[in-house]
Amino acid sequence: MLITAPWTQLEAFSALVRASRAHRVDSEFDQAAAVHTILATMTVMSPPLGTVLIRAQRVVILHGLKALDAMHLGAALELRSLWSTADQFAFATVDNELASAARQEGLDWPA
Repeated sequence: MLITAPWTQLEAFSALVRASRAHRVDSEFDQAAAVHTILATMTVMSPPLGTVLIRAQRVVILHGLKALDAMHLGAALELRSLWSTADQFAFATVDNELASAARQEGLDWPA
């Protein structure tokens, strides 16, 4: 199961719109199908924003992350703290800097 914070949906949608404008997505139908597929795989959880911001500020200070990357990591850290089986919690990203910070915070890639 993929669990994400609400802003991930906006990022996915934005990426698809940019791909469409660059003609990397063939049609509006393909774009709509891609959005539907991506959103259908996500379980969106909204951790308390205040706590996410505090965690995000901390990871900016410790790891020098950009704001949105820090928000993703802050949300993951908050969700992990609320998760009943934290040992089954993993973090996935294609961003090397974010992945490194996540590993340093005790979040690993899914097995």
